[in-house]
Amino acid sequence: MERRSILRMNRLMKKKNNVDCLISSILSHDITFTLYNVMRSFTGLMKEALIKEPRLLMYIDGYEYQVYKRGSLSLASDYIVTMKYAKHFPKSIDDVIMDDGTYDLYSYKKFVSPEELFFVTNDSEALKERIDSSFSNFLTQYEGMQGYQIHSSYISDISNHYRLYMNFRYIMPLNQLQMYIRKSQIQANLIAKDLTRTLTLPPIIKIYLAFSYLQQNCDYDYRAYHNLEKDQESIFIDPMPHFSYGPLLEKRGICGGIAFAFRTLMESLNIECIVVNGYLKNKQGLMHAWNMVKVNNQYYHVDATYGIENNGICISSFMKDDKDMKLGYTWDENYYPKASGRQFHYDFIENWLIKHGDDLIDTGIDEDIVFPHVYE
Repeated sequence: MERRSILRMNRLMKKKNNVDCLISSILSHDITFTLYNVMRSFTGLMKEALIKEPRLLMYIDGYEYQVYKRGSLSLASDYIVTMKYAKHFPKSIDDVIMDDGTYDLYSYKKFVSPEELFFVTNDSEALKERIDSSFSNFLTQYEGMQGYQIHSSYISDISNHYRLYMNFRYIMPLNQLQMYIRKSQIQANLIAKDLTRTLTLPPIIKIYLAFSYLQQNCDYDYRAYHNLEKDQESIFIDPMPHFSYGPLLEKRGICGGIAFAFRTLMESLNIECIVVNGYLKNKQGLMHAWNMVKVNNQYYHVDATYGIENNGICISSFMKDDKDMKLGYTWDENYYPKASGRQFHYDFIENWLIKHGDDLIDTGIDEDIVFPHVYE
């Protein structure tokens, strides 16, 4: 091999090694490190590292370096680098989301309640808009989530990407919230046992019994509702009505808490259930929450809040399809599944109860739950 080719290969190898060393040092959070025998400017080396691994940008807040020439005739230099790291950076680079221009919060598939998300993107404003438009439906997956903040920054001399740090706000510290949610789950399991007495019941009857129980054992918290209308921050003063703990253990709640309580009961009864965010058509100013349940591969709407103040149960928003629900509700139909089920109307339940209701009571299930007073 010609000497020129060998020298060129050596230069390429050193260049590659310096890029890899720079990436490795940043991922290791090294504050000070040395790069040896570098054949280019440090800014150029940083740019190449960020082209190879753009997510690295999430770690960098700034840097300084000193240059030491290896000799008066040498083209190579040594760099002693001092890195300043971002205040918030991920534990693993795999936690950084590389936005491809389509990411929104619906893309987040983890079950655990997120505390922070990290993004690298070419267009921070477009990403912020997608996050904002998807947030109201995203929070229905996580009890107690109330808001978020986004911090965006840009280091123009080394990258054309932006990095975004997003943190979520909950109604109380997340570890405390999770403790209360666990208590809600335990209470829901106890309620589920009382409602079914270990009987093998059709899913629709389990849904009915849970609906009847919640409507008759939870008061609508008008004080919490009116406080929320006046000041959104009131939710942090008295958070209990706004998630499952309030309706299930304190017997009080507003629509969000009641919807999460109903979902928790459904989970205890092995019924697929989601929380829906939308609006009542006669009250467009404040959001309303209810549920969708899945029975025989079809979805139905259930609003356990509507009519909850009556002495009995209200069936006008129980097991409804989209067509009937649209008479009084609006929601983002692109995000939630279609509710096309029409088999399980209340007439179906009444016919079942005529045949089997007394048997339920004989096992110890509360008669007022099985045969409540019914409001249309």
